[in-house]
Amino acid sequence: MKNKDFAAIILTYGRAENVLTYWTLRDHGYDGKIYLLCSIDDEQLEKYKDNYGEQVLVFDKNDYKSVDTADNLENMKAVVYARNAVWDIAKKLGLK
Repeated sequence: MKNKDFAAIILTYGRAENVLTYWTLRDHGYDGKIYLLCSIDDEQLEKYKDNYGEQVLVFDKNDYKSVDTADNLENMKAVVYARNAVWDIAKKLGLK
């Protein structure tokens, strides 16, 4: 991959042994950088790190609590946190 400012970032939770998007990209010839974005509360975080090493990026949902999840539950079980965190993380990595 020639674009150093591009990478695929997969938002994932609780499926360290079954990240189909990762393998689909590789199987179809994508040879660029791939990162997996996981939250610190994922019980499989260590398994992600074992399986994907430095490709695993970690964020804390509490850093994005100001996001309106459009529900009144307090369990933070929404992908909206990762969807907002990915922009900050991409910027820190120098990705466009």
